[in-house]
Amino acid sequence: MVDEIKLALLQISTGPDKEENLEKTISKIRDLEENVDLAIAPEYLMGLKDGDLTKELLKKNYEPLDSWFLESFREEANKSDISLLLTTYRKENGDCFNSSVFVDDDGEILGVYDKIHLFDAFDHKESDFFRYGENITVFEWNSLNIGLATCFDLR
Repeated sequence: MVDEIKLALLQISTGPDKEENLEKTISKIRDLEENVDLAIAPEYLMGLKDGDLTKELLKKNYEPLDSWFLESFREEANKSDISLLLTTYRKENGDCFNSSVFVDDDGEILGVYDKIHLFDAFDHKESDFFRYGENITVFEWNSLNIGLATCFDLR
């Protein structure tokens, strides 16, 4: 049984440049104090333009799970010995999903969750950009059962 899990919430303001967002995030991970078990990055980590998502930006940035973007995080998790929860614009069969990805401290992907409840309210319509996910994701990490959710899924 796990006595305590030490979490770090990464405060990152994302811009339109995916590579710059990756560098900012990895820098924050490297600056964490020792003994952090899990670092959690914000949604829309692959980029926003002036605080919004555009179809052009999405098409430029979305990638499959085996992309260099996610591989960079997998390498950093392994190197830093910190598990990571991050988001990606995941490309699969021509569709795009707003996906949460859990990477353990060995750099292995333990879970991928595609956001089921897209935020379509207050002049914002995620369903214009992303396909709805269909399945919940649960896995074991550090003797805990972990289920993933993304932002509006909590409402």
